[in-house]
Amino acid sequence: MQTPGPRLNPPRRGRISGSASNAPCPRAASKGSAMKKFKLKKTFVGASMVMTLLMASSAAYAVCDTCVTGAISAATTTLVTAITSAATAAAQSINSVITMTIKGAEAALATSVSRSAELQADAVNRVVHSNERAKQEGRYQYTDPCSVPAAAQGMTEVMGTTILSSASLGYGGSRGGGSLVGSMKRVVDESTGKAPARDPGNTALSAAKGACETFASSSGNAMRASICQTAGFSPSNTSGYADGDVRAETLVYGPQKTGQAMRIRRTLDPDGKDLDVVNSYLRNLSSPLQMRDLNKGELASDEGKKYMALKDIYDARMSMATHPMRRNIGMMTASTSSIPMLNQLIQSQQGNFVKAYLNREAPSWASKGISEDELMNLEVTRRYMNMDWQTRMAGASPEEVAREQLQLTAVQNVILLGLQREMRENGLLLGTMAASQTRAELVPQLMQQHRAAAR
Repeated sequence: MQTPGPRLNPPRRGRISGSASNAPCPRAASKGSAMKKFKLKKTFVGASMVMTLLMASSAAYAVCDTCVTGAISAATTTLVTAITSAATAAAQSINSVITMTIKGAEAALATSVSRSAELQADAVNRVVHSNERAKQEGRYQYTDPCSVPAAAQGMTEVMGTTILSSASLGYGGSRGGGSLVGSMKRVVDESTGKAPARDPGNTALSAAKGACETFASSSGNAMRASICQTAGFSPSNTSGYADGDVRAETLVYGPQKTGQAMRIRRTLDPDGKDLDVVNSYLRNLSSPLQMRDLNKGELASDEGKKYMALKDIYDARMSMATHPMRRNIGMMTASTSSIPMLNQLIQSQQGNFVKAYLNREAPSWASKGISEDELMNLEVTRRYMNMDWQTRMAGASPEEVAREQLQLTAVQNVILLGLQREMRENGLLLGTMAASQTRAELVPQLMQQHRAAAR
């Protein structure tokens, strides 16, 4: 936009020397008229105002359209540059803030994700560890923890009771249920050494009378009852075990109660009638007729003393001969030492089976226990003859099967130990028999030769 007024002649082109000051542009030569000077001065003032308004800081340009345009352009450029610089700086600041914010958010997010991943990894590790531990514990735990150590709760004591029961039967024995009375009690006491033996004739009469009164029953052995009546005795079965004094089942399967089906009885009552029946049968086997015991005067003589020596030899041999019988009954005699073991077995996985077995085979087990023979049978029965055990073993792991097999092997070792003991005892019995036969053959010859040498 130009200031109104007379046009000025174009100035000479060139640069103004000096510093950036308010020195006026060079003027062309004038003819010196006053009007022109006035107009020129007026025009110069207008141009100066325009330049001031346009914020032209440099006096390097001439006062002309081109100069004004250049100044405006330069100012505009400066202003645009300043605005651009400010905008750029602002944008950079904003971008920096945004970048820092994003980076902070990314770092926070990364930290959160990392922590979450750590927690998840830790949780997974705990689960894996717990599962693996449970798996390993399952591999090495007992299939039935209650039944495994049960045998340690009294098996040794039960075996000790078997030995005591064996020694308490037969001659010199002290066991008996106390159910025998009258003549039968007298002859059994004589056979076990609890009472002095009478004359064989008297002992025989008492034995016949006592057997008819104790073991004869018309509902059992009718022929025996008839014979007792014919002999003038009153047949009666006060023991409840008809013919128990003459039947092999008394020793092999245990005394059989009258009127009941025959069954294997592995546990005998040590305080009831069972042992009385056994002692009655052992008497008939080992010493049915005993010689009268010598009185004091007879024992004081030389012949009486010789009799005592021979009687000791006889008793020793008869004790060895009857030992297998007595030991068999000892293994069938109940022992209270078995109760702790039974209580532990009832708490095992096979508890229902064990309890049903005991109630059926030995109803008094809770107070009197069971025998060694019954314990061995229970160890076998609660496995092979137990359907629950068969089912559990079918679904067991290889480790469980291996541990159960180890337990079975241990039980077999106990049974083998018992068999070894039985074999030794049988060997002793065979040795005694061999010695008796040797003496019977060679002692007469030795005595003859001894007399010949002593002449």
